[in-house]
Amino acid sequence: MAGVLASSHVAQADTNVKVFTTSATSTTTNFTGFSAYNDWNKIYHRVVTGPAANTAVFYNRYDYYFRVMHINSAGGYSTLSTVFDVGEFDEVLTGNFVGATAIKDLLFFNRATGWVKVYELHANGQATYRFSQRLPPMPSGGKWDIITSGYLGQSQYRDDILLYNKTEGVAKFYRLNSTSSSFAPVASYWGWQRNWDQIVPGDINGDSYTDFLFYNQDGGSRSSSAVVSGHAKFVSFGSNFNLQTISETVTTWPMAAHVMIVPGNFGGDSKTDFLVYNADQGTGTFWWNTGAGQYAAKTTSTCGCLVVSIWISTQSGHREAGTKRSAIPDES
Repeated sequence: MAGVLASSHVAQADTNVKVFTTSATSTTTNFTGFSAYNDWNKIYHRVVTGPAANTAVFYNRYDYYFRVMHINSAGGYSTLSTVFDVGEFDEVLTGNFVGATAIKDLLFFNRATGWVKVYELHANGQATYRFSQRLPPMPSGGKWDIITSGYLGQSQYRDDILLYNKTEGVAKFYRLNSTSSSFAPVASYWGWQRNWDQIVPGDINGDSYTDFLFYNQDGGSRSSSAVVSGHAKFVSFGSNFNLQTISETVTTWPMAAHVMIVPGNFGGDSKTDFLVYNADQGTGTFWWNTGAGQYAAKTTSTCGCLVVSIWISTQSGHREAGTKRSAIPDES
């Protein structure tokens, strides 16, 4: 079962970070408080899952460093490693990019410049810099708005990266070369819907390849026969980058400016479930995968939190999302 990290919008002296575990009955997903922390530093821009169970990576884009942290069974925390001089980036992805396939690596991405920076993570929480590369912008000069990753049949179970440009409705897959030293484009797409707000990877249809949830926060009650058009659409690329619709949700997901979609194992079948969190209302709904990519709402919870993120996921093939404005103790 997955865990959840929540950062509350409260005063500096109050509890501002809570860790929850999740458990499930046949019909509901339940939150259980695991630990809470006071006065954690609020300047961290991204939090993603770490290289091993019970670990996470916290990135500070203003001071250019990240920390790999461990939460023990008693709720205590410790720093496994700190890496400085990383640079300024907008997004942090975890995936099997360069190192051992059983351990997630880190990929940092800067939208304005197109630069990526890759670190190999090790089981002990240490990190090794591997390479940097600029991914070219659109021919028009437009930037890539969304970056995500997933396994689409690459050798050694490496993850590919997907880039998407909203203005022109264009997307492109990049794949690591045989020497694990750079990415090269392997598939391009035109004519996609131009207002996707999130593209979230997960195991949706149960094959061995990563699928993706496309979400448009303004698209409620909108259905489309086009594969990458609509409100919330579950899409498969298979192993040959051939788009196919798995299923579609039309009216029941929130239409709000601050929605976060978190993948994990929350009580459905062995495939990816989703927690859809509406920060404007402080509520989250668990959507279970009930088979063949179909989803059913099981539990709606009131959190009152600013952000929610997967903290731990031990299910093979599941991906976790990062958070915005998350927190960590300042140990520097």
